[in-house]
Amino acid sequence: MKPSIPSSITMASNGTDTCLVGVPSPPPTPTSLPESPMDSPTDSAPYSCASTAADDTASLKSWFETSFSSASRNLQRWTLPILGKSQDPEAEPLYNVFLGGSCGHTVWRSEIVIPYLKKRAITYYDPQRPVWSEHMIYEEALAKESSRLFLFVLDPGTINATSFLEIAYFAARRAPKLVVVFLGRREWSDQAHPMDLPDRIRTCNLLEAILKRHSVPMLTSINDALDYIDDMIIGSKTFTAAMSEPLQRVPYIQLKAKRAVEATKTAARDSFGQRGLEPMTQSVSVACANH
Repeated sequence: MKPSIPSSITMASNGTDTCLVGVPSPPPTPTSLPESPMDSPTDSAPYSCASTAADDTASLKSWFETSFSSASRNLQRWTLPILGKSQDPEAEPLYNVFLGGSCGHTVWRSEIVIPYLKKRAITYYDPQRPVWSEHMIYEEALAKESSRLFLFVLDPGTINATSFLEIAYFAARRAPKLVVVFLGRREWSDQAHPMDLPDRIRTCNLLEAILKRHSVPMLTSINDALDYIDDMIIGSKTFTAAMSEPLQRVPYIQLKAKRAVEATKTAARDSFGQRGLEPMTQSVSVACANH
């Protein structure tokens, strides 16, 4: 007895071979097995490659987003204090004074400013080093972020190209505590090369105009700069904070006494000046009336 064929399956013949329509043909037997997926691509290979590409794209996108967020946070952490803004109002700066300006063979830091600051327990950052390395770029950026006062001294014996750019940058960003010292403005003409003199004069005039526009103090001697540092760093402290540092007690009392004397002189000058002008004004009025 022959087995019955379901009605959904029909017989088909092309004259030589006969097959059943509706029954899937068995897969062909490969003559040799591929050594790797690359040797014999299948239907699953393109899907695997597409899936891998999608995963790589997602990973790359996530990496870019993470890197951008990290760079943005670092940029804010570096630039906000320079702009006069602070991320953490309670954070205490690492340094009181950043000693910027002329480097090279200059000795105004090591011989004048630094010994003076040490006697008053005023912390500072000195970017002038005998040996320079790449890690100092990041170190100097952190010092600029964590300093209360920026002191830039321009010596006519050096070119000061980088210092000019830094000063203009800080002034344009309205740095609240920037002071610039021009040492020996008359010496710029004597020490500059004749071919370089016009550019130096033009640069100094431009920088001076920028500093005036942003009300940045411009001094002409380091002694004036040291007095300014005392006034800004020690004079701005409370009595308790100043007395807690032994090296700052006497300077603090001297600053307060100096301010009191100046305030008294100003008040007396204003008071006596107004009273002295009244008789003079009356005499002028009488003389004009007589004539």
